[in-house]
Amino acid sequence: MGHAVRLLSLLGVLTPCAAIAQQPAAPSPAPAPAAAPAPRASLFRDAEDGRFDMSRWLLEHRGFLPVPIIVTDPAVGNGGGVALAFFHRPPSSGATGEDGAPKMVTPDIYGGGAMRTSNGSEAYGVGASLHFDDDRWRYRGGVAKASFNLGFYTPGTVLPAQKIDYNM
Repeated sequence: MGHAVRLLSLLGVLTPCAAIAQQPAAPSPAPAPAAAPAPRASLFRDAEDGRFDMSRWLLEHRGFLPVPIIVTDPAVGNGGGVALAFFHRPPSSGATGEDGAPKMVTPDIYGGGAMRTSNGSEAYGVGASLHFDDDRWRYRGGVAKASFNLGFYTPGTVLPAQKIDYNM
């Protein structure tokens, strides 16, 4: 028994040494890569990283952003709709801050949307996020109406299972 303990102790000491001896030599430092070319500025590309970005187009051209609504829920059936978001840059957007840098001005956003499904469920609404007096006053709000036709199925443990239709 004593020989087994000594053998295991010896293996415990030698194993880390063997692992250190088998490590490959550190690779020589690779040459520094050449500087990446500056991203091309365009209407749909971000000036910093060159990735797809529509924010400039939406603000400069008073654009709108269509958002499709796809409904595939067994509770209300299949259906769809669309939401539209309109962006408007306030007149004070060209202002500069105290340090002379361009002042960030939050755009006004208006939106509306509607949807309908195969079982007669529907929803529609409008909303806005507005900024007044150089962003001193803000308004965010909206109004919506929804009518969902749903069905509740009883468990059927005591009484027979049945469907209870209701509108929410």
